[in-house]
Amino acid sequence: MILHADLSRAYTWRHLKLEGETAERCRAIEARLLEVLTPWRKTVWGAGQSAVGVVTDCGRFVGAIYDTLEGKDRVRTLPRLSQDMPSHRPDLAAEALNEFVRIYAPMTDVTAERTLEPGDLMIVGRGESGGPHHAILVGPEPNTLWQTLRRVRKTPLTLLAGHQRVLHVFRPEKRSWSK
Repeated sequence: MILHADLSRAYTWRHLKLEGETAERCRAIEARLLEVLTPWRKTVWGAGQSAVGVVTDCGRFVGAIYDTLEGKDRVRTLPRLSQDMPSHRPDLAAEALNEFVRIYAPMTDVTAERTLEPGDLMIVGRGESGGPHHAILVGPEPNTLWQTLRRVRKTPLTLLAGHQRVLHVFRPEKRSWSK
């Protein structure tokens, strides 16, 4: 039996809020995010790849979503990692995370805020000492996450208890996403 840790006790999901933008415009950005996410549902997991409806890994899935929303193509520049790197070389996994954040800048680390907005990037680690292990996208529907768990799926706001812990939550710039 797999136990899940409910993140809604530690984090609050909220609708997108962008300073100077109307609630209507923010909902349009959320709708665009859902439109881009939906074709990825059931895409199978495969290391180092990113093809909608075919195969992807967690970091390239998130990168491909951001690229589609922003009209860019940066996912091919992401570093390739071995699956066990977060456990055996957490320092290299952390470097790869920093490279992702650099490639998709501007991104703000909002971990301490304890709020999640649609499109935020959640990075989780295994156990207490593992490095960054898994990239998760906060969904546009209340209390949802989109992630690759053998395949891309929408999940409730939960993590595998005892196996994953939130290391970071990054918030990318989202103003251009409704176009």
